[in-house]
Amino acid sequence: MFCYCSEEDDDIVSSGPGIEREVMYTVYHQFEMAAEQWFMPRADNLATLATSHSIATARYVPAARLSDLSILGAIIAILLIHGIAPARLDPLVLQYFIYDCDLNSIHPILLSEWHPDLHSTITQWIQMGPNGNIDGYRGHFATYHDISVGFKYFYYLLICSNSSSLSKGRSAS
Repeated sequence: MFCYCSEEDDDIVSSGPGIEREVMYTVYHQFEMAAEQWFMPRADNLATLATSHSIATARYVPAARLSDLSILGAIIAILLIHGIAPARLDPLVLQYFIYDCDLNSIHPILLSEWHPDLHSTITQWIQMGPNGNIDGYRGHFATYHDISVGFKYFYYLLICSNSSSLSKGRSAS
């Protein structure tokens, strides 16, 4: 670390890895202070990134928001490089991004470690089979997953996801 002190005006100029980490944390904290703009609350007091458009309208996201999201992403990456976990962001979201948005990267053991209730809910959902009664699950999936789909469609997605997990040697339970 380098420190320069001027006797004339009592300015202190510092540099080094500690300053870099502090600046990155401070910038990230600014995003956390406007959490409703950048983060969407999810299970277990964690969050995912807030989206302002659906996939169908993603091309209409303002350039300023895309730029700010790029800054947020870069800051999160630098924090991770320095071993600092972004406090609000769900580790499974990071896992998903790091593995090129591959849903299979969130295997059941990892899900159960971070979100045991969600793991239990999804396991029960899968065990119901295609003819089960989904009425008790509609609120959960609308609240935590922003989806409202028919059971057979969602069941198909989960089975496809689990089949590829099993073919890669992962457990489906």
